[in-house]
Amino acid sequence: MSGSNYIKALRASIGDSLLLLPGVAAVIHNSSKEILLQEKSEEIWSLPAGMIEPGESPKEAIVREVQEETGLVIVPSKILGVFGGTEFRYVYPNGDQVEYTVIVNLPANSSRFTGQQFLQWKCPINEFNRIRTVSMEHLVADKLE
Repeated sequence: MSGSNYIKALRASIGDSLLLLPGVAAVIHNSSKEILLQEKSEEIWSLPAGMIEPGESPKEAIVREVQEETGLVIVPSKILGVFGGTEFRYVYPNGDQVEYTVIVNLPANSSRFTGQQFLQWKCPINEFNRIRTVSMEHLVADKLE
């Protein structure tokens, strides 16, 4: 069952009540120590990230999400942290409530950058905590230096 079908089935039972969701995110940087971010919507940038699907390991999920969203093939190597709680709670415009628990990974390698327009080497690692996109960015900045 895909993640979206899984969520739809749960939402059919619980409506817009709070749903806890496991997720993964990758901190990918280049030789200039800039972080790869993707544009989620106008002026909102995020790490490549997504939900762990039913039956999928976190390692499989991060490899899949990064490849789907960036075209990069990564090898997960180091967990930078696991984050969650009310700081990761969100209410979607349709009223659905979610709270994410996110495993943030630093990949050991990556393949070629695809150059898609919604991807950008956005900021140096030492300025990572100044990006105001996804709340986990400032939490992992100190682990990257």
